[in-house]
Amino acid sequence: MGQQTFEDNEEIIYSSYLVKKPTVSKSISSTKQLAKNWTNWSVKKTKYNHKYWCVLRKTQFSYYKDESERVAEKVIPIQDILGCRAYGDNKLDIFTKGMTLRFKSPDADVIRSWVQSINELLPHLNNYGSESDLEIAESDDEQIEGEQADEHGIQKTTQVVKENKDTNSTSDIKSINNGVVEEDKKFFEFYDALKPSHLIQSGVIHAKNKRSLTGRKWKSYKCELTNRSLKLYSIKTGDCRYSVPMENVVDCIEVDSKDPLFAVITFNQRLKLKANDEDELVDWIINTKSCVMVRNSLAAHTKRS
Repeated sequence: MGQQTFEDNEEIIYSSYLVKKPTVSKSISSTKQLAKNWTNWSVKKTKYNHKYWCVLRKTQFSYYKDESERVAEKVIPIQDILGCRAYGDNKLDIFTKGMTLRFKSPDADVIRSWVQSINELLPHLNNYGSESDLEIAESDDEQIEGEQADEHGIQKTTQVVKENKDTNSTSDIKSINNGVVEEDKKFFEFYDALKPSHLIQSGVIHAKNKRSLTGRKWKSYKCELTNRSLKLYSIKTGDCRYSVPMENVVDCIEVDSKDPLFAVITFNQRLKLKANDEDELVDWIINTKSCVMVRNSLAAHTKRS
């Protein structure tokens, strides 16, 4: 079993041994690997094969080779953690702005304690609104999930990410990670809603329509996430059917289900959507969370200035 305590910033909130999978990295916070990994980050099917002593404090998450905690294998400031999820056979994903850390434990109680402890350190955003399906005017151009797309359709895409072409732009943004500007500059500029609109992720996604005449079945849409909005388009006509400004989004979470469901949380509702698989689910969640985190971080920096 793990250990749990709440005292000062350096005291351990929770700790335990966890078996770790090799890190899946977006490398957004690493300038050396940014270019080569910008468009091909995905969840690789690798084995969990390293056991580490993992420690959560109020200011950071870190893991070590053993309980002596002599040298940390990795230290992540708590501000860089976007969220976490428990799933499958006692597995735990910790989403950070630069990578997804994947662990598992033989003890289900340990995983539950990790989720509880991490969530208590993060902003309480899960109380906004109630879960709902989309409300879109009924149209015969909508496509039921599973139907084959016509010539206007799109291929299933895990992630289509394009780097901001505004290479001449400069930034005086201070990183939330102790003022280190260069390492985080591209991350902030990429997800910043104040920058020119650019694509972060696109692909087929599924939603239920409150106003549907077909029994509220899952229907397929082309979804585009930019730094400014999340939009659903008709696969057949390309018309925009639903739009959510990113300034209204406060979080993105996984929905407890056997299907790869997630909810985009706004100030007054939770929009329930379905990804094609687990890999895409993680992509949609972490990219949307990154947009929210950057907006909140920049707002906090502005207030301090």
